[in-house]
Amino acid sequence: MPPESDLSRSSSYWGSIVGQPFVTVSPVGTSSGYPTNNGANYGPDTPGTVSSGLFEALNALQTIGGVIFLLPGTFKIAGTATIPNITHSIVIMGSGMYTSIIQRADTSGNSLMTLVQNASSPLEPAIAFLDVGFDMNNKAGTMINVFVGGSGTSFAPVTFDRFLVIGKGSSSGSFLYVNGGAGYVGGRLLMKDFLIPSMAGGDFADVGQMRDFAIEDGLIYSATSSPLFVLYPGSLNMTARNVRLINTSTSGANALFSVWFSANNQAYGTISLTDCEVIDGSYLLILDSPGSTEFTGCTINRILIRGGSISGLSGGIFRVTNTVPTYSIAIRDVYGYNPQAASGPTSAGTSPYTWPLLPYDANYVLVAQNGQSALSLDGKPIAFTLAAPVFVAAGHTLISTWSGTAPTYDILPI
Repeated sequence: MPPESDLSRSSSYWGSIVGQPFVTVSPVGTSSGYPTNNGANYGPDTPGTVSSGLFEALNALQTIGGVIFLLPGTFKIAGTATIPNITHSIVIMGSGMYTSIIQRADTSGNSLMTLVQNASSPLEPAIAFLDVGFDMNNKAGTMINVFVGGSGTSFAPVTFDRFLVIGKGSSSGSFLYVNGGAGYVGGRLLMKDFLIPSMAGGDFADVGQMRDFAIEDGLIYSATSSPLFVLYPGSLNMTARNVRLINTSTSGANALFSVWFSANNQAYGTISLTDCEVIDGSYLLILDSPGSTEFTGCTINRILIRGGSISGLSGGIFRVTNTVPTYSIAIRDVYGYNPQAASGPTSAGTSPYTWPLLPYDANYVLVAQNGQSALSLDGKPIAFTLAAPVFVAAGHTLISTWSGTAPTYDILPI
Protein backbone atom coordinates (compact mmCIF):
# COMPACT_ATOMS: atom_id res chain seq x y z
CA MET A 1 0.00 0.00 0.00
CA PRO A 2 1.32 3.49 -0.80
CA PRO A 3 2.23 5.74 2.10
CA GLU A 4 -0.43 8.02 3.55
CA SER A 5 0.74 11.04 1.51
CA ASP A 6 0.15 9.08 -1.68
CA LEU A 7 -3.33 8.06 -0.55
CA SER A 8 -4.39 11.68 -0.30
CA ARG A 9 -2.47 13.28 -3.13
CA SER A 10 -1.29 10.85 -5.79
CA SER A 11 -3.37 10.16 -8.90
CA SER A 12 -1.20 7.12 -9.66
CA TYR A 13 -2.64 5.23 -6.69
CA TRP A 14 -6.26 5.87 -7.65
CA GLY A 15 -5.54 5.10 -11.28
CA SER A 16 -7.77 7.98 -12.48
CA ILE A 17 -9.76 10.82 -10.99
CA VAL A 18 -12.96 8.75 -11.12
CA GLY A 19 -13.78 7.50 -7.65
CA GLN A 20 -11.47 9.84 -5.80
CA PRO A 21 -12.96 11.69 -2.82
CA PHE A 22 -11.57 14.92 -4.30
CA VAL A 23 -9.14 16.17 -6.93
CA THR A 24 -6.20 18.27 -5.79
CA VAL A 25 -4.62 21.24 -7.55
CA SER A 26 -1.31 22.77 -6.52
CA PRO A 27 -0.01 26.29 -7.27
CA VAL A 28 3.62 25.09 -7.25
CA GLY A 29 5.63 22.40 -8.98
CA THR A 30 9.08 21.55 -10.29
CA SER A 31 9.96 25.12 -11.27
CA SER A 32 9.70 26.06 -7.60
CA GLY A 33 11.80 23.11 -6.42
CA TYR A 34 8.91 20.83 -5.52
CA PRO A 35 7.98 17.40 -6.90
CA THR A 36 5.74 17.30 -9.97
CA ASN A 37 2.67 19.41 -9.12
CA ASN A 38 3.84 19.03 -5.51
CA GLY A 39 2.11 15.66 -5.45
CA ALA A 40 -1.29 16.99 -6.53
CA ASN A 41 -3.40 15.71 -9.42
CA TYR A 42 -2.99 18.99 -11.32
CA GLY A 43 -0.72 22.00 -11.09
CA PRO A 44 1.78 24.11 -13.02
CA ASP A 45 3.42 20.94 -14.38
CA THR A 46 0.18 19.84 -16.07
CA PRO A 47 1.03 19.82 -19.82
CA GLY A 48 -0.06 22.98 -21.61
CA THR A 49 -1.69 24.58 -18.58
CA VAL A 50 -2.10 28.36 -18.24
CA SER A 51 -3.99 28.03 -14.94
CA SER A 52 -1.79 25.98 -12.61
CA GLY A 53 -3.98 23.04 -13.59
CA LEU A 54 -7.29 24.53 -12.44
CA PHE A 55 -8.92 24.64 -15.89
CA GLU A 56 -7.81 21.06 -16.55
CA ALA A 57 -9.38 19.91 -13.27
CA LEU A 58 -12.66 21.63 -14.16
CA ASN A 59 -12.67 20.06 -17.60
CA ALA A 60 -12.07 16.64 -16.10
CA LEU A 61 -15.03 16.95 -13.72
CA GLN A 62 -17.60 18.75 -15.87
CA THR A 63 -19.49 15.55 -16.80
CA ILE A 64 -18.82 13.49 -13.67
CA GLY A 65 -18.85 16.10 -10.89
CA GLY A 66 -16.78 16.23 -7.73
CA VAL A 67 -14.70 18.40 -5.42
CA ILE A 68 -11.59 20.30 -6.49
CA PHE A 69 -9.36 21.06 -3.51
CA LEU A 70 -6.94 23.97 -3.93
CA LEU A 71 -3.77 23.64 -1.89
CA PRO A 72 -2.40 26.77 -0.20
CA GLY A 73 -0.78 29.34 -2.45
CA THR A 74 -1.50 31.68 -5.36
CA PHE A 75 -2.87 30.17 -8.57
CA LYS A 76 -1.81 32.46 -11.41
CA ILE A 77 -4.28 32.27 -14.31
CA ALA A 78 -2.46 33.46 -17.44
CA GLY A 79 -5.17 32.59 -20.00
CA THR A 80 -8.93 32.24 -20.32
CA ALA A 81 -11.10 29.14 -20.59
CA THR A 82 -14.71 28.07 -21.08
CA ILE A 83 -15.96 24.92 -19.39
CA PRO A 84 -18.83 24.26 -21.82
CA ASN A 85 -21.05 21.51 -20.45
CA ILE A 86 -21.27 21.13 -16.68
CA THR A 87 -23.84 18.38 -16.13
CA HIS A 88 -22.80 17.36 -12.60
CA SER A 89 -22.14 19.51 -9.53
CA ILE A 90 -18.64 20.86 -8.97
CA VAL A 91 -17.25 22.36 -5.75
CA ILE A 92 -14.01 24.37 -5.85
CA MET A 93 -12.75 24.37 -2.25
CA GLY A 94 -9.72 26.23 -1.01
CA SER A 95 -7.77 25.86 2.20
CA GLY A 96 -8.96 29.31 3.30
CA MET A 97 -9.88 32.57 1.64
CA TYR A 98 -6.56 34.10 2.73
CA THR A 99 -4.41 31.12 1.75
CA SER A 100 -5.81 29.73 -1.55
CA ILE A 101 -5.86 32.67 -4.00
CA ILE A 102 -6.96 32.57 -7.64
CA GLN A 103 -5.10 35.44 -9.29
CA ARG A 104 -5.77 36.92 -12.71
CA ALA A 105 -2.60 37.23 -14.78
CA ASP A 106 -4.37 37.24 -18.16
CA THR A 107 -4.49 40.64 -19.89
CA SER A 108 -6.86 39.85 -22.79
CA GLY A 109 -9.82 41.71 -21.25
CA ASN A 110 -12.04 38.67 -21.78
CA SER A 111 -13.86 36.70 -19.09
CA LEU A 112 -11.20 34.79 -17.21
CA MET A 113 -13.29 31.74 -16.38
CA THR A 114 -16.62 30.92 -18.08
CA LEU A 115 -18.59 28.07 -16.52
CA VAL A 116 -21.61 26.81 -18.45
CA GLN A 117 -24.19 24.89 -16.43
CA ASN A 118 -26.41 22.56 -18.43
CA ALA A 119 -29.85 23.42 -17.06
CA SER A 120 -31.39 20.60 -19.09
CA SER A 121 -29.51 18.05 -16.99
CA PRO A 122 -31.88 16.25 -14.59
CA LEU A 123 -29.16 16.47 -11.93
CA GLU A 124 -29.51 20.26 -11.66
CA PRO A 125 -25.74 20.87 -11.53
CA ALA A 126 -24.45 23.22 -8.85
CA ILE A 127 -21.29 25.30 -8.93
CA ALA A 128 -19.77 26.34 -5.61
CA PHE A 129 -16.64 28.22 -4.54
CA LEU A 130 -15.82 27.71 -0.85
CA ASP A 131 -12.96 29.15 1.22
CA VAL A 132 -11.27 30.76 -1.78
CA GLY A 133 -9.69 34.18 -2.32
CA PHE A 134 -9.75 35.99 -5.67
CA ASP A 135 -7.20 38.54 -6.84
CA MET A 136 -8.45 40.51 -9.86
CA ASN A 137 -4.98 42.10 -10.08
CA ASN A 138 -6.46 45.31 -11.57
CA LYS A 139 -6.84 43.59 -14.95
CA ALA A 140 -9.63 44.30 -17.43
CA GLY A 141 -12.39 41.77 -18.04
CA THR A 142 -14.86 39.83 -15.92
CA MET A 143 -13.26 37.45 -13.43
CA ILE A 144 -15.93 34.72 -13.43
CA ASN A 145 -18.79 34.28 -15.88
CA VAL A 146 -21.46 31.68 -15.08
CA PHE A 147 -23.89 30.98 -17.88
CA VAL A 148 -26.86 28.67 -17.46
CA GLY A 149 -27.45 26.98 -20.80
CA GLY A 150 -30.49 25.00 -21.86
CA SER A 151 -34.05 25.79 -20.82
CA GLY A 152 -36.56 24.75 -18.18
CA THR A 153 -36.84 25.29 -14.43
CA SER A 154 -33.66 23.60 -13.20
CA PHE A 155 -32.55 24.72 -9.75
CA ALA A 156 -28.89 24.98 -10.91
CA PRO A 157 -27.55 26.90 -7.88
CA VAL A 158 -24.36 28.98 -7.87
CA THR A 159 -22.71 29.58 -4.49
CA PHE A 160 -19.81 31.68 -3.23
CA ASP A 161 -19.22 31.07 0.48
CA ARG A 162 -16.43 32.38 2.71
CA PHE A 163 -14.56 34.28 0.03
CA LEU A 164 -12.29 37.28 -0.38
CA VAL A 165 -11.91 39.57 -3.39
CA ILE A 166 -8.89 41.86 -3.74
CA GLY A 167 -7.28 43.73 -6.61
CA LYS A 168 -10.48 45.18 -8.11
CA GLY A 169 -8.93 48.40 -9.31
CA SER A 170 -10.02 51.17 -11.65
CA SER A 171 -9.17 49.05 -14.71
CA SER A 172 -10.99 45.94 -13.54
CA GLY A 173 -14.24 44.60 -14.95
CA SER A 174 -16.94 42.96 -12.87
CA PHE A 175 -15.93 40.20 -10.52
CA LEU A 176 -18.97 38.09 -11.41
CA TYR A 177 -21.46 37.91 -14.25
CA VAL A 178 -24.27 35.36 -13.94
CA ASN A 179 -26.94 34.95 -16.57
CA GLY A 180 -29.44 32.37 -17.79
CA GLY A 181 -30.24 31.60 -21.39
CA ALA A 182 -33.48 32.36 -23.22
CA GLY A 183 -36.37 30.35 -21.81
CA TYR A 184 -34.55 29.60 -18.56
CA VAL A 185 -36.55 30.47 -15.43
CA GLY A 186 -34.66 28.73 -12.64
CA GLY A 187 -31.36 29.32 -10.92
CA ARG A 188 -30.25 30.57 -7.54
CA LEU A 189 -27.18 32.63 -6.70
CA LEU A 190 -25.95 32.83 -3.11
CA MET A 191 -23.00 34.95 -1.96
CA LYS A 192 -22.23 34.88 1.76
CA ASP A 193 -19.52 35.46 4.36
CA PHE A 194 -17.31 37.65 2.20
CA LEU A 195 -14.83 40.50 2.45
CA ILE A 196 -13.90 43.08 -0.19
CA PRO A 197 -11.31 45.27 1.56
CA SER A 198 -10.92 47.69 -1.36
CA MET A 199 -12.54 48.07 -4.76
CA ALA A 200 -12.77 50.57 -7.61
CA GLY A 201 -13.90 50.42 -11.21
CA GLY A 202 -17.46 49.50 -12.12
CA ASP A 203 -20.03 46.98 -10.88
CA PHE A 204 -18.96 44.11 -8.64
CA ALA A 205 -21.59 41.55 -9.68
CA ASP A 206 -24.15 41.56 -12.51
CA VAL A 207 -27.01 39.09 -12.18
CA GLY A 208 -29.64 38.31 -14.80
CA GLN A 209 -32.21 35.63 -15.55
CA MET A 210 -32.03 34.06 -12.09
CA ARG A 211 -35.02 33.17 -9.95
CA ASP A 212 -33.37 34.13 -6.65
CA PHE A 213 -30.29 36.15 -5.71
CA ALA A 214 -29.27 36.28 -2.05
CA ILE A 215 -26.26 37.85 -0.35
CA GLU A 216 -25.48 37.56 3.36
CA ASP A 217 -22.87 38.69 5.86
CA GLY A 218 -20.50 40.79 3.79
CA LEU A 219 -18.21 43.79 4.32
CA ILE A 220 -17.24 46.03 1.40
CA TYR A 221 -14.98 49.09 1.20
CA SER A 222 -15.66 50.80 -2.12
CA ALA A 223 -14.39 53.77 -4.12
CA THR A 224 -16.49 53.02 -7.18
CA SER A 225 -19.06 55.43 -8.61
CA SER A 226 -21.32 52.57 -9.76
CA PRO A 227 -23.80 50.28 -7.99
CA LEU A 228 -22.11 47.17 -6.58
CA PHE A 229 -24.76 44.49 -7.16
CA VAL A 230 -26.89 44.92 -10.29
CA LEU A 231 -30.02 42.85 -10.90
CA TYR A 232 -31.00 42.58 -14.56
CA PRO A 233 -34.35 41.66 -16.18
CA GLY A 234 -35.43 38.05 -16.09
CA SER A 235 -34.55 37.78 -12.41
CA LEU A 236 -37.30 37.61 -9.83
CA ASN A 237 -36.25 38.02 -6.21
CA MET A 238 -33.31 39.62 -4.42
CA THR A 239 -32.59 39.21 -0.71
CA ALA A 240 -29.78 40.81 1.28
CA ARG A 241 -29.04 40.42 4.97
CA ASN A 242 -26.31 41.95 7.10
CA VAL A 243 -24.27 43.51 4.32
CA ARG A 244 -22.15 46.56 5.18
CA LEU A 245 -20.89 49.01 2.55
CA ILE A 246 -18.44 51.78 3.38
CA ASN A 247 -18.01 54.21 0.48
CA THR A 248 -15.03 56.46 -0.03
CA SER A 249 -16.57 58.10 -3.12
CA THR A 250 -19.72 60.18 -3.49
CA SER A 251 -19.36 60.73 -7.23
CA GLY A 252 -21.71 59.23 -9.79
CA ALA A 253 -24.60 57.10 -8.58
CA ASN A 254 -23.03 54.49 -6.36
CA ALA A 255 -25.27 52.22 -4.34
CA LEU A 256 -25.28 48.86 -2.69
CA PHE A 257 -27.90 47.55 -5.13
CA SER A 258 -29.43 48.52 -8.46
CA VAL A 259 -32.47 47.01 -10.15
CA TRP A 260 -32.26 47.55 -13.90
CA PHE A 261 -35.00 47.99 -16.50
CA SER A 262 -34.20 47.81 -20.21
CA ALA A 263 -37.56 47.27 -21.99
CA ASN A 264 -41.31 47.51 -21.51
CA ASN A 265 -43.27 45.06 -19.36
CA GLN A 266 -40.39 43.78 -17.26
CA ALA A 267 -41.34 42.45 -13.83
CA TYR A 268 -39.52 41.65 -10.62
CA GLY A 269 -40.75 39.86 -7.52
CA THR A 270 -39.53 40.82 -4.05
CA ILE A 271 -36.57 43.07 -3.21
CA SER A 272 -35.82 42.55 0.49
CA LEU A 273 -32.98 44.23 2.40
CA THR A 274 -32.61 43.36 6.09
CA ASP A 275 -30.06 44.79 8.53
CA CYS A 276 -27.91 46.33 5.79
CA GLU A 277 -25.71 49.35 6.39
CA VAL A 278 -24.41 52.00 3.99
CA ILE A 279 -21.94 54.65 5.14
CA ASP A 280 -21.37 57.63 2.82
CA GLY A 281 -21.86 57.41 -0.94
CA SER A 282 -25.09 58.12 -2.81
CA TYR A 283 -27.86 55.54 -2.28
CA LEU A 284 -28.78 52.23 -0.73
CA LEU A 285 -30.97 51.12 -3.66
CA ILE A 286 -31.47 52.39 -7.23
CA LEU A 287 -34.26 51.52 -9.63
CA ASP A 288 -32.69 52.44 -12.93
CA SER A 289 -32.89 52.45 -16.73
CA PRO A 290 -30.56 53.57 -19.54
CA GLY A 291 -30.29 57.34 -19.67
CA SER A 292 -33.69 58.98 -19.22
CA THR A 293 -35.63 56.22 -21.03
CA GLU A 294 -39.12 55.70 -19.62
CA PHE A 295 -40.44 52.15 -20.01
CA THR A 296 -44.08 51.16 -19.55
CA GLY A 297 -45.65 48.15 -17.90
CA CYS A 298 -42.65 47.48 -15.61
CA THR A 299 -43.46 46.33 -12.10
CA ILE A 300 -41.91 45.29 -8.81
CA ASN A 301 -44.12 43.19 -6.57
CA ARG A 302 -42.73 44.54 -3.30
CA ILE A 303 -39.76 46.35 -1.79
CA LEU A 304 -39.00 45.75 1.88
CA ILE A 305 -36.16 47.52 3.72
CA ARG A 306 -35.94 46.58 7.38
CA GLY A 307 -33.39 47.37 10.06
CA GLY A 308 -29.81 48.41 9.45
CA SER A 309 -28.67 51.99 9.08
CA ILE A 310 -27.66 54.69 6.63
CA SER A 311 -25.43 57.71 7.14
CA GLY A 312 -23.83 60.35 4.96
CA LEU A 313 -25.75 59.49 1.79
CA SER A 314 -25.74 62.34 -0.70
CA GLY A 315 -28.79 61.07 -2.59
CA GLY A 316 -30.98 59.30 -0.04
CA ILE A 317 -32.08 55.79 0.73
CA PHE A 318 -33.05 55.09 -2.88
CA ARG A 319 -33.47 56.63 -6.31
CA VAL A 320 -36.15 55.90 -8.88
CA THR A 321 -35.59 56.93 -12.49
CA ASN A 322 -38.70 55.23 -13.85
CA THR A 323 -42.37 55.34 -12.89
CA VAL A 324 -42.48 51.71 -11.78
CA PRO A 325 -45.63 50.42 -10.05
CA THR A 326 -44.64 48.72 -6.81
CA TYR A 327 -47.52 46.96 -5.14
CA SER A 328 -45.98 47.11 -1.68
CA ILE A 329 -43.10 49.24 -0.49
CA ALA A 330 -42.02 49.74 3.11
CA ILE A 331 -39.02 51.04 5.02
CA ARG A 332 -39.01 50.11 8.68
CA ASP A 333 -36.59 50.69 11.58
CA VAL A 334 -33.67 51.96 9.51
CA TYR A 335 -31.40 54.05 11.71
CA GLY A 336 -30.61 57.40 10.10
CA TYR A 337 -33.67 57.34 7.81
CA ASN A 338 -35.75 60.40 8.67
CA PRO A 339 -38.02 61.46 5.79
CA GLN A 340 -39.06 65.11 5.89
CA ALA A 341 -42.21 66.85 4.79
CA ALA A 342 -42.20 68.68 1.48
CA SER A 343 -40.85 72.20 1.78
CA GLY A 344 -44.26 73.56 0.80
CA PRO A 345 -47.66 72.45 -0.47
CA THR A 346 -47.52 70.06 -3.42
CA SER A 347 -49.90 70.41 -6.34
CA ALA A 348 -51.15 67.44 -8.36
CA GLY A 349 -50.35 67.01 -12.05
CA THR A 350 -52.70 66.08 -14.87
CA SER A 351 -56.10 64.69 -13.82
CA PRO A 352 -56.56 61.93 -12.82
CA TYR A 353 -53.28 62.10 -10.97
CA THR A 354 -51.61 59.17 -9.20
CA TRP A 355 -49.49 60.51 -6.36
CA PRO A 356 -45.95 59.03 -6.29
CA LEU A 357 -45.65 55.92 -4.16
CA LEU A 358 -43.84 56.62 -0.91
CA PRO A 359 -41.65 54.14 0.99
CA TYR A 360 -43.05 55.43 4.30
CA ASP A 361 -46.45 56.08 5.85
CA ALA A 362 -47.73 59.64 5.39
CA ASN A 363 -50.68 61.93 6.00
CA TYR A 364 -51.94 63.90 2.99
CA VAL A 365 -53.46 67.16 4.18
CA LEU A 366 -55.66 69.02 1.67
CA VAL A 367 -54.47 72.63 1.64
CA ALA A 368 -56.46 73.85 -1.37
CA GLN A 369 -59.32 71.82 -2.83
CA ASN A 370 -59.62 73.88 -6.02
CA GLY A 371 -61.31 71.69 -8.64
CA GLN A 372 -60.85 68.30 -6.91
CA SER A 373 -64.02 66.22 -7.28
CA ALA A 374 -62.89 62.75 -6.22
CA LEU A 375 -60.19 60.98 -4.22
CA SER A 376 -59.47 57.24 -4.17
CA LEU A 377 -57.12 55.03 -2.17
CA ASP A 378 -56.15 51.72 -3.76
CA GLY A 379 -59.07 52.11 -6.16
CA LYS A 380 -61.71 52.75 -3.47
CA PRO A 381 -63.41 56.18 -3.17
CA ILE A 382 -62.70 58.07 0.07
CA ALA A 383 -64.03 61.30 1.52
CA PHE A 384 -61.91 64.43 1.63
CA THR A 385 -62.19 67.63 3.64
CA LEU A 386 -60.06 70.75 3.68
CA ALA A 387 -57.28 70.50 6.31
CA ALA A 388 -58.29 66.93 7.29
CA PRO A 389 -55.45 64.39 6.96
CA VAL A 390 -55.79 61.30 4.79
CA PHE A 391 -53.60 58.44 5.98
CA VAL A 392 -51.76 56.60 3.20
CA ALA A 393 -49.62 53.61 4.17
CA ALA A 394 -46.26 53.06 2.49
CA GLY A 395 -46.61 51.78 -1.04
CA HIS A 396 -50.35 52.43 -1.39
CA THR A 397 -51.91 54.35 -4.24
CA LEU A 398 -53.72 57.67 -3.88
CA ILE A 399 -55.44 59.22 -6.94
CA SER A 400 -56.92 62.71 -7.27
CA THR A 401 -59.48 63.67 -9.90
CA TRP A 402 -60.46 67.26 -10.70
CA SER A 403 -61.42 69.74 -13.36
CA GLY A 404 -59.96 73.18 -13.78
CA THR A 405 -57.37 73.82 -11.07
CA ALA A 406 -55.46 70.99 -9.43
CA PRO A 407 -55.70 70.41 -5.66
CA THR A 408 -52.79 71.12 -3.34
CA TYR A 409 -51.66 68.89 -0.45
CA ASP A 410 -49.14 68.92 2.35
CA ILE A 411 -47.47 65.49 2.53
CA LEU A 412 -46.39 64.74 6.10
CA PRO A 413 -44.26 61.62 6.72
CA ILE A 414 -45.15 59.60 9.80
